[in-house]
Amino acid sequence: MAAAEEEPAEDRGLDLLPTEDVETLTARGLKAGAKIVGNEIFLVIESYPVPEGYDHDTTNVLLRLPRQWPDGRPDMFWTEPHLKVVATSNWPNASGHLMNLDGRQWQRWSRHYKDRWKPGIDRLVNLLTIVRREMNKDVGR
Repeated sequence: MAAAEEEPAEDRGLDLLPTEDVETLTARGLKAGAKIVGNEIFLVIESYPVPEGYDHDTTNVLLRLPRQWPDGRPDMFWTEPHLKVVATSNWPNASGHLMNLDGRQWQRWSRHYKDRWKPGIDRLVNLLTIVRREMNKDVGR
């Protein structure tokens, strides 16, 4: 059976992102889709690898980017399915609130980047590094 053809980036809404950010996703082997919701770009990264110590190996990650991305600062991220720390059976720190979007319930990770984000300089690669660092913290990595 032949492998399914990859959807063009613009069909997944990735034309909403700068080319450098689409290249970051591609280089990391991440499949994603984006759309405009209000004044934000909702970027969903599918099957994002989760650090060891959580109750899932992968999760979908939702990043809400300001329309003026990358000149605007992102805030927080969300996961679906929801993640719990295996060692404690608890939610990760500050991640107990849920949000519904398009019939899916997302776990909000309340993380704020104001001291770590350089608008207009930092890009998706920097945001993915922050997401990974935050996930690692809650499992002692």
